[in-house]
Amino acid sequence: MNAISSISADTITVRQEPNTDLIVGLTKIAERVLHIAPIMPHDDLFDMGCDSILALALLLDIEALTGHSLTPTDLYDAPTIADLAAHLVAPSSVTPASLILLRPGDPALPPIFMAPGLGSTAIQLLSLATALDGNAAIYGLEPAGLVPGSAAHDSIEAMAAGFTNDIRRLSVNGRCHLLGFCFGGLIAAEIARQLSPGRHSLMLINTYPHTRYWSPASRVRAWVSLLGQVSLQAMVKRVTDHHIPTLRGLPWHQMPPAIARLAWRGATLPLRIFGLSAYARDTRTNPVAEPELPSALKRVKQASSHAFAKYLPPAYCGEALLVTARPPERLPYDPTNFWRGRIRHLEVKHIPSEPADMLGDDVGALAQIVSQYTSK
Repeated sequence: MNAISSISADTITVRQEPNTDLIVGLTKIAERVLHIAPIMPHDDLFDMGCDSILALALLLDIEALTGHSLTPTDLYDAPTIADLAAHLVAPSSVTPASLILLRPGDPALPPIFMAPGLGSTAIQLLSLATALDGNAAIYGLEPAGLVPGSAAHDSIEAMAAGFTNDIRRLSVNGRCHLLGFCFGGLIAAEIARQLSPGRHSLMLINTYPHTRYWSPASRVRAWVSLLGQVSLQAMVKRVTDHHIPTLRGLPWHQMPPAIARLAWRGATLPLRIFGLSAYARDTRTNPVAEPELPSALKRVKQASSHAFAKYLPPAYCGEALLVTARPPERLPYDPTNFWRGRIRHLEVKHIPSEPADMLGDDVGALAQIVSQYTSK
């Protein structure tokens, strides 16, 4: 009857079914991450306040406890401690579907398909799906590569093609709504291009192209703004804490070319907005560090970053909605003009919100705009 013989920080030996020790260990993790106690075995963790960021922290701690790498899809399909324990004992061998049902709805209504941001999963969009009006079914697009041993797509075109057949199958008379958040907007735009035109709506939520596709004037404005935020202390710290230890860890014959590459990157630093932002800091608030990602999501994020850098959205002859937030100081860029040059009929809405709050404190304002657009 015992599922494990012992629990350690490194591994867990699975036999048949979860025992009390496993459930207790998972409960302690959930209570620590969610800052809620007590949590019962059948409490839904998402009802207890779990979001996309906290889900990543949960998965990392569970991986450290059990030695099993879970995906956000596993957590969405097993949202209670009891379900998670059962999944760890007898994981499903079936590859998760590319479309995750975030909210059931009326099958007679055109469904809504949502693509998450770079390095995220469908769980990121759960708050928006919950806040939307109407009775349409809502699906999240789950990135390929989350299952161990499966490959992540390294192009936007391949990502979109992987979703298109399932979207066609679930669409009502060929009609559906496509929504993408940040990087996911590029995937949604490519899906819209691959689907039949005029049968769907497209919504881009704070979606930017890669900096290499910005206009020269936009790049200059961003360079000037970032240069004004560069901290000498931050530059010295990055050199001493990152670059020097990296060089010291190389074999002697690899050091000269590595030093040459580092010198070249330093000389061209003003030309690389994302590189320059590593040395910039917001003097008014303390920046929040990015959470550590599970190993599967690291693979997906790396492939997505490569896809992002090489994708130039083609022209789109249909209609689309662009929702923008207040540009962050480190990336002072309004994507409106870029998309006006790509989309024939573009409607633009603005939310006076920080980008990070669009799916948080300001999700109600975003949901109202999206609900109105999908109800047309």
